[in-house]
Amino acid sequence: MLEDYDRLYDALGDVIEDEGPRQPPTTTPPSPGSWLFAVDPAYADEAPPAGTDEARIRALLEDYRRAFEAQDVDRIAALQLEMTAAQRAALARYFTNARELTVRLFDVEVVVKGDEALASYGRVDSFRDARSGEQVRLEVRLNLLLARRGDTWKIRGRR
Repeated sequence: MLEDYDRLYDALGDVIEDEGPRQPPTTTPPSPGSWLFAVDPAYADEAPPAGTDEARIRALLEDYRRAFEAQDVDRIAALQLEMTAAQRAALARYFTNARELTVRLFDVEVVVKGDEALASYGRVDSFRDARSGEQVRLEVRLNLLLARRGDTWKIRGRR
């Protein structure tokens, strides 16, 4: 089972290391550490108004979930700023082993500040292991960093 978790984390891409304190916008007083934790999050049970950044990010997460279920590496790559060859290979390994994959996201929290955002959520992957034939359930909590490019949000990486 630990191998399955390793494959999942490899497939999700690299972790972005803390780049140190960010300079917050001039309208926000400086706070220690990352600005992402200095604002109030919107919680999953609060539906965001249509057309807002939060609504766009939640739609991106849903597209990401569907792309994983479809095991479509190109669709996943299109939702990210970049995809390394190593991540592409890790996705192929994960999908080769994960038969009948379903992905569920829950407890989604989104924090947006300017052209950057943090999405924190729970994720459950359920599938039949190709080698053993056994049913597998992996549950993780993830933090994704996102970046706005024009009016489109893209996944920058994991935190």
